[in-house]
Amino acid sequence: MEYREGIQTKIEKGKCSDILKAIKASASMPYVSPMVEVDGYKCLDGGCSSHIPYRWAMEQGYKSIVVIKTRERGYRKKESSTSNTMAPRFYKDNPEFAEKLMTMNADYNKECDEIDQLEKDGRIFVIAPSEPVTVKRVESDMDKLGNLYWLGYNDAKRNLFALNKYLN
Repeated sequence: MEYREGIQTKIEKGKCSDILKAIKASASMPYVSPMVEVDGYKCLDGGCSSHIPYRWAMEQGYKSIVVIKTRERGYRKKESSTSNTMAPRFYKDNPEFAEKLMTMNADYNKECDEIDQLEKDGRIFVIAPSEPVTVKRVESDMDKLGNLYWLGYNDAKRNLFALNKYLN
């Protein structure tokens, strides 16, 4: 996904001239990575504009939607951050993107609140880590990464019966 001039653009296999560039853009973090040009658009990771893309599935009319979260239930981001002051200066040539970065944490929290409600209403199924996640965005500690992997594996196993019931 890419955010440009207030428009979120979806990049899909078969509709993109260079899927490898799109994959590179999808792994590009704001402030850390340069934007990657794909089909004339400067792109970064889609999480900049849509943290958890469950709304797309709903808009497409899917009835069974599974959300796999990378943070434990109840986790919310601090709404004031350095992005609020850095974004306009760092992305002065992309003011709409800078604005989106400034509201990114608040937007994420709203998405989490909406996901919680949709799960209570039985409209989506959520799998989330059963313990607080201590792995950082850019983590090099292989033990921490391994522990998180196994936490996810075991959490998924514990949810298989309920997931199967939801899907059927």
